[in-house]
Amino acid sequence: METGYPHIEIDLHRQVLFVVDVAGVPLRILPISSGSGEFFTEGGVTRQAVTPTGRFKVYRKIEGWRKSPLGLLYYPNYIYDGIAIHGNPSVPARPASHGCIRIPMFASREFSEIATIGMVVIVYDSEPLAETDAADPE
Repeated sequence: METGYPHIEIDLHRQVLFVVDVAGVPLRILPISSGSGEFFTEGGVTRQAVTPTGRFKVYRKIEGWRKSPLGLLYYPNYIYDGIAIHGNPSVPARPASHGCIRIPMFASREFSEIATIGMVVIVYDSEPLAETDAADPE
């Protein structure tokens, strides 16, 4: 975990979100459900359901419910394009979303209060080489 500033870290491999304080200590740990990798069509465009990795910042927040073309979002915190961290009644312990980062409904309002505009969000895969590592090196 990074230190020196409060931020959010999301590990796609473990399907977990950490709210991290200035000392690098996780203050909250939440289960998530990220992009499923499946293809879907919305607005006549077919895309793959992928949660992007990288460094982002919370740039827009909405209190309560928001109706999006792909479904209802509870307390969405937007980090990239239309990708948000938001509450959802369905947060299986596996990737299942269209690309957003789902968190449990019970934690959504408090998370939105903690995740201020401009807060850094780091999204990564803790095991990006899992398939390659398993291959025979010969």
